[in-house]
Amino acid sequence: IWLVNSILFISIYTIDIFKSKKELIKEMEIITYFYTIFMAIASIVSLLMRIFNQNIEIGKFLFAGSKGGLFENENAISIAAAIAITLCLYINYSTKINKIKLYCLGNIALQLITMMVFRGRSAILIVIAMFYTAAFIYLKNKYIRISMIILPIILIIASIIVIVGTDWNYTAIRLYTSGRSNLWRTAWAVIKWYPFIGVGNTALFVSMKEARITWDLPGLEYGGLHNIYFQIITVNGVISLILFLAFLCGMLIFILKRVDNLKRKERLRMTVLVSMLVGILAANLFESTLIYIVSFISMIFWIYLGYVISILDNRNFK
Repeated sequence: IWLVNSILFISIYTIDIFKSKKELIKEMEIITYFYTIFMAIASIVSLLMRIFNQNIEIGKFLFAGSKGGLFENENAISIAAAIAITLCLYINYSTKINKIKLYCLGNIALQLITMMVFRGRSAILIVIAMFYTAAFIYLKNKYIRISMIILPIILIIASIIVIVGTDWNYTAIRLYTSGRSNLWRTAWAVIKWYPFIGVGNTALFVSMKEARITWDLPGLEYGGLHNIYFQIITVNGVISLILFLAFLCGMLIFILKRVDNLKRKERLRMTVLVSMLVGILAANLFESTLIYIVSFISMIFWIYLGYVISILDNRNFK
């Protein structure tokens, strides 16, 4: 699986750092326009499928209006809509053409409707993380920033302890997480078997079935553990998780330091993109889409992370 991810990093997410900053920004904006236009069309079609309860069948693939329309499920289309909102904001702050600004506002309204109709809970994390990250960037007081870092860490640790270590409010938590808590409780049992090396990606399904401590493991076969951090430590062990988190922290620290030194307009645009990246990381508390599989979420994250770093690493921002 690491060979697959290496190929993805090298072939798909490679950015030519020797290009000028203007060229990199232009490339990124082309991708941004393409994605927002695609999502405008996909959202309209998916909403119509939902309203009229229609399905589209292409070969072996069935796209159901009762689920996610043109997407796999409600969470997928809601996350895609939340990402589209962020990218529309980026375009809006980058252009002076009124017609494009109107397009962005209309698309944002459309994506908000899509999120409300399909009610994907993971998308809410993206929106919350976006506002949280923007506040972190613009509030430069070091004590406020430290508290904003510590608070989510404490909440995450407390949530893990409650979910996997106790039976407190078990039914309510299971309903709220759509059964994901069952996956995480079982994964914790597997982690205790192989804490340092993990069970491997191919053995994940079998190991979870053998260790399950609850009657159902919803979405395991096709969606993994629905938490990329649980999935990494279960599949590849605690050392891999530490390395992965260290890599992400290093990238975010670098980005935030550079964003702090940008001028007002450029800072606003980059804040929008950084907020989207943090939002995707937050959404992966309920999804497993950053690595192990190729999905639109993983592609958007790694492509934009590469462009943001490449652009910020250039000394002349014009």
